[in-house]
Parts: sequence; structure tokens; C-alpha cells
Amino acid sequence: MKKIFASIASIVALVGLVSCQKTEIKPSPIAEGSTFTLSADIQQTKTTINGLEVKWEEGDVLYLVTTDGTWGKPYTEDKSASSIAEYTYSAGSFTSEATIADGSYTFNALYDGSASQKSYHRGASTTYMLQSTQSQDCSNPTGHLKLNDALVGTFTASVPMANPASVSMSHIFAIMRVDIKNATGADVELKSFEMSAAGATLAGIFTVNFAKTPINITEKSSQSSAIKVNLTNGTVAAGASLPVYFVMAPLANYSGDVTFTVTDADNKVYTKTVALSNITFSAGSLNTTPYTIKTGVAPTCYIWDLSIDSTSEAIETKIAWTNDVADMVCTQGEEGTAANNYYPGTGRSSTRFYSKSTLSITPKDGKSLTYYVFEATTEGYATVLANSTWTNAVVNVVGTTVTVIAKDPSVAVSAAIGNTCGFTKVECHTDEAPVFAPSISATPTSINVPAAGDVCTINYSIDFPVDGKSISATSDQDWVNSFDYSTTGEISFVVGANTGDARTATITLSYEGAENVTITVAQKSASSGETVTYTALFGASHNSGKVQNYTSTWSATNAGFTVNLVNWNNNQNGWSYIKAGSKSAASVATITTDAISEAITKVSITIDAVTASSINSITLYCGDSADACTTSLGTFSIATGEQSVTISSPTNNKFYMISADCKKSGSNGTLTVSKVVYTKE
Repeated sequence: MKKIFASIASIVALVGLVSCQKTEIKPSPIAEGSTFTLSADIQQTKTTINGLEVKWEEGDVLYLVTTDGTWGKPYTEDKSASSIAEYTYSAGSFTSEATIADGSYTFNALYDGSASQKSYHRGASTTYMLQSTQSQDCSNPTGHLKLNDALVGTFTASVPMANPASVSMSHIFAIMRVDIKNATGADVELKSFEMSAAGATLAGIFTVNFAKTPINITEKSSQSSAIKVNLTNGTVAAGASLPVYFVMAPLANYSGDVTFTVTDADNKVYTKTVALSNITFSAGSLNTTPYTIKTGVAPTCYIWDLSIDSTSEAIETKIAWTNDVADMVCTQGEEGTAANNYYPGTGRSSTRFYSKSTLSITPKDGKSLTYYVFEATTEGYATVLANSTWTNAVVNVVGTTVTVIAKDPSVAVSAAIGNTCGFTKVECHTDEAPVFAPSISATPTSINVPAAGDVCTINYSIDFPVDGKSISATSDQDWVNSFDYSTTGEISFVVGANTGDARTATITLSYEGAENVTITVAQKSASSGETVTYTALFGASHNSGKVQNYTSTWSATNAGFTVNLVNWNNNQNGWSYIKAGSKSAASVATITTDAISEAITKVSITIDAVTASSINSITLYCGDSADACTTSLGTFSIATGEQSVTISSPTNNKFYMISADCKKSGSNGTLTVSKVVYTKE
């Protein structure tokens, strides 16, 4: 008859380091063959570490597995835990039934506070997920820690076993405590807390390798540099403090900014950023910060949650929100979609601002708002909002986040919405606005000049300018020269006469701190009477970006000739053509050129497919700028094949816009175009 004895002689700590005690236990007889019971007589010793009680609790489970996989399959295809022996704590001991043959083994032990992690266990190497969002009931502030805690241990044993075995369990992660002080004269209810550490890993999926000594913990995937703690029963009395606890990945010698963010029940946000140098948050210890976050000072951020019905008013022509510092209103555009058509009050999970509507945020009397942050549901929607026409604002977009900085913080910022876009949150900030790197915007990006030469102009603007800095222009060819900056927002230059073959030059615009912008200058040859064509083509080698909707703004370039497109789809660059027309709403899809120096005599468009009943008209316009293409030159036939408009009075240096007026229809993509040609004969 084989017998095995073991004691797991280490107290599991919810925080802090573990104290170890070995206890010899009575053997449990087993049947001849391979079944045995492992029990551990663990005393309810209450070891205190940093003021927190450490003990095993009823129902705690240890997972044991042999490192060589002898104990069943090391890991099954369906990620079941059949290879793992579970030892459950009850009445002072851990017990289980397991199957194993005679021999000498190394056993790995894992304590996991969350049963949902069981599918990650893998024998000699296990995977553990530390959640980046945790929840604390403030009436029992440490009660949630074990749900995210994890301990590991390794011990060797021979079967049958002559002497009791023991294992010391040690923590994988660290415990953090941050105190939030209510510095007001009234109770404050707190809703959430967040800690972010730039460039650090605080949560995610980790690989625990038992083969290393000491056990090796490495990052695997889904890393997060922030941890959020949702709070319930988070009322803090005036002058009192609330401790917030959470489990986090250990950090060694961390240097960088750490930002603490507190949100109260009224969606007021309080932040504190501190710079840390060579700070270590150790595994198996309770780490505290010397910084106290106060809620009594004026909040720096006020949030409108657009994923819930937070409106103050919602009628067909407008939808509105209000808070302590500002009012936000989105008003319906002329003949546009009803303003309240898509927001959480109508059963949605986000709010949309529709094409041609006007969005404005107005500070209340005596308030100054330095900047606003919009969180979009997609990157495309963020780009749409950023590209809308803004008043009293400078706009920056990164991913799904749009930052709008007020030029005058005491007055409203507003936007004429170019296309429909959807959002889940808007923040109003009273603190110092973020500083972004300067950027240059310039039009046109390509200029065509006749052989006789010309004086040309580039229009430019600088977003996030720096005091004392100015723009400069250089050319890689000496026949482009004499740059003049005397008119704000314009750079004029001279292109000399060409007596030879066609030629090109590149103008580079530079501004300290900004990425350079290049302009192509193409000059015709000295020969006269030649036909000049500019061709717009589409596809991955021409398109400026991948688009999978009928609401975005983008561009396409062929041989240095660029057209700007609005409300056309390119199927993530999967088509060599473009489509317009949406089943969601009526739309106007446009194709607009930069200025063309030649007097264009004909414009042709190749229509590959069209649902004629879904198109009101396809019209050619021209003007002196892209925004002023209002002179109608004629209409194209709504039919497949090449359709042309002949221009009776051609003029130099005009912008051209093709406008397709599409009805709302039963399907998307009712108009397909593969090529546009602009000809001077």
C-alpha cells in the first residue's frame, strides 16, 4: 500500500510577504495503485502585514500539477483543467483526490483568487490574467483583493513518501493603496479611481514559468499601463479619507509620470500627476503612495457621458447637455437628419452628430474652459469631427480621441459638422491645455504651371504655433525662386519661363518642431498646342487611406495629381474604383481638385455601375478655391460608360468639383466610378 504525506505550510497573504510554517499531518491511506489524498493542516494563524490580516479562507483552492505532465495531460485542446489537481480548503486543511504512479516529482502549486482563471493553468508553465478593471466595495475595502491575487509555489516529493512535504507560497503581484481625501465641507460620493503609469505594465496576461528558480514571471499580451477601480458605497465624509486598494504588476526601479484620476458621482474629475524616480512596487508587499488626492479643490474636468441618456433637452431640431461649467448643443442642419435620431435615449449606446448640423460648447458666465476631449466610437468618426469647420478652436486627433483647444477659453467653440460621426464621451477641462507639436497645413499640394512661367501662391496655416517661430520655403530647383511671406497665411513665388522639356520641382515648407510639407511644381514644355490631361485613379497605390464607409473624407493621387473625396467608399483599399450612395441616409459625394493652371476644356468621368433611380444628379462645378466651387459647368449623364462635360469658357487656375447627389436607397454603393480625366485641348 502506497502512502503520501504532505503539509502546505505557508499562510496565503492577501497583501504583503508570506510567513511560512510547517505542520506534520496524519497520513491518509490510499488504495493499491495510484489514488491518494493530500491534506494540509493549516492553522488559522492571523499574521498581520502592514495592518492587513493574512489567512486561508473557507473554499480557497490550490491547483497542483507535476512539471513533467505525468499527472494527466499537461493541457487539453478544449482548455479544460483535467490535468490539474484541485485542493480545496475547509476546516483547516486542503484535500483532494488525484491519480499518479510511483516516482519522484516536482509539484507546482498555484493559488488563484478568481475561479474564472482556471482555464489558463498549464502545468509547468501557466498563464494568468490580471484584470485592468477591478471593483471595490468601500464598506469592505480589501475584500476584493483576493479576486485578483495569485500565489505560486514549487515542492518536490517522492511517491510513496517517507516524510511530510511543505511548500512556501509567494505572491506574483503587488498590492497598492492610495488615499483619497475629501477636503470639502460636505459628503462626496466617489465613483471610480484610476492609476496610470506612462510606459509601464500594470495589468494584462502574464506567463508564470515554474522551471526557473526563482519562478519567472514574464509579460505575455494585452498589457495595460492603467488600472481602474470601480467604487461602490464610496461616500466620503467631509474631511475624511477613503483608501483605495488594487492588485497590480510589480514594478522595479520605475521612473516616470504617474497620474491618479478620481471621478465622483456627478462625473467631476480630479487628477494628480507626480514624477517618480527609481520607485519599486514589490511583489508580495503592500505599497503605499505618499500622495493624497484631494476632492475638495475645484475639479479640472467635467464629463458628459454620451453612452447614456445624459441630455438636458432632446427635440427634433436640437439635442443639449449641461453641467456646472458649460452647455453643449447640437442643432439640426437645414433639411438634415433629426438631431435626436441617435442617442442613448433612443436605445443606442453612443450619440451621433449628423452631417450639416452645428455643434457648440459654451462656457457659463464667468467660466473659462481651456480644452475639450471627444472620445469617438471609431477612428473614422474622430477624423470626421477633427476635419469639420471649427470656430475659436485648434484641433488635434489621435486614434479615436479628438482634442479641441479653445483659442479664447471664455467663449464658445463650435463646429459645422462635415459628416455624421458618433461619440461616447465629451470632457470639459479647466486646467492647462496640452501642448502638441506644431503642424503645417498647405494647399495646393501640387501646382501646374504653363511654359511661359507664372507667379504662384501657396496657402498655409500652422496648428499649435510657437511664439517667435516662422515658416520657410525652399526649392530644389533654381527656376522656382523669390519666396515672399509678406501676406500672412500665403507664400508667393516665381516660376521662370521654360524653353525646354517639361520639368518638375519640389518646394519644402519647414517650421521648427513640425514635420516638413512638400509641394510639387510641374511646368509644361516649351512646345505649343499640346493636349494636357490630368487623370484621377483609385486603388491601394493611389488612395490616402483605407475607408469602409460612405461618410469619410480622403484623397487619391496619380502621377502627382491629387483629388479630394468626400462620402466615397474604397473598401479598405480593396477596390480599383470608388462607390457612393448610402442606404442609411441621403448624401452628396464630391471629387474636388486643387487649382489647375491650364484652362480645362473637358472633364470626363467613367461610371462602371449606377442605379439611376437612386441618383438625383451628377454635376460639374468650378471656383477659385475648393470651398467656392459654386459655378455650374454642366451635368453628366446618369448612365454607365464614359460621361463628359465640355466647358464652353475655359479659365486658368480653377478648382473643379464633381458633385453626385445620392438619394437614400435600399442598398449601399449605388454609383461606381473608376476614373476621372481633366483635359485641356
